[in-house]
Amino acid sequence: MQIDNLNKNTDYEHVVYANCNNTEFFSKSTVIQGNAKSTGQKAHIEGLNSLIKYFKSQKKFEYYLLLDSDCFPIKKWTKKLIYELDKHNYDVAAPVRYENLNTFAHPCAFFFKKDILSNLYFDIMSFDEYLGKYEEVASNIKNFYPLIRTNKINYHPILFGIYNDMFYHHGAGSRTLRFRAIDDFKYYQKNDIEKFEKNFFNKLINNSKKEIQKLTDLRRILYV
Repeated sequence: MQIDNLNKNTDYEHVVYANCNNTEFFSKSTVIQGNAKSTGQKAHIEGLNSLIKYFKSQKKFEYYLLLDSDCFPIKKWTKKLIYELDKHNYDVAAPVRYENLNTFAHPCAFFFKKDILSNLYFDIMSFDEYLGKYEEVASNIKNFYPLIRTNKINYHPILFGIYNDMFYHHGAGSRTLRFRAIDDFKYYQKNDIEKFEKNFFNKLINNSKKEIQKLTDLRRILYV
């Protein structure tokens, strides 16, 4: 989005990386057709880097936001994030999922300045953190403004996250419900959490505003 004209609804472009053949839901968006055979982390990396490649070819805007398919804004966020980046001298703002014992910039809601576009990329990165070594889809950016989980109510320690009262992240919208931080401790029976996630998802798509308001201390949700 261009900083000189943030209030105009036409001052943006919505770009979708679709690793499926059916794109009828994105008729008003720019669609980048992906590889329908790719799955898991490989598909995630392909999608993120394909979007970055497209942004580089266009260079239209001062700021960019990458969103996972299970993540979306719940109130006006643009000016606030730009202010925080400038105030703290960062080029990137992104969730850091401390609740999953991570410290890297999670790509589910990855907001960044045009200045880093030429050097930005995503890959399977190796980390050695609280629970030992693991690999995760992440960017090459190490310094960033962290968006912290701000749920008023937590139905689950990792799923259904609200970050900085700006973004909702479902947590495992297109993969198996497994979480490094809690799986080894057997806090939840697999069948129980799968049933609960399905029930909450159905409520969410039927009345997202009502369900998200339950998770937050916001009196109003302002979709953008």
